[in-house]
Amino acid sequence: MDERKERKALTTFSIEPSFKKELTEMFASMGLGWAPGVRFALKEFQKNQEKKRKQ
Repeated sequence: MDERKERKALTTFSIEPSFKKELTEMFASMGLGWAPGVRFALKEFQKNQEKKRKQ
């Protein structure tokens, strides 16, 4: 099994400033910064989509 560390991809996207503020506050309440919060949210979204596909 290859256990080399996966290289990160730089991704950009645009969101409204008010929505970013909401997300930043929500992530902060979870003890997460912006980037870790976005990664967490995307992983949760992926898990939810996989659950829906299995139903």
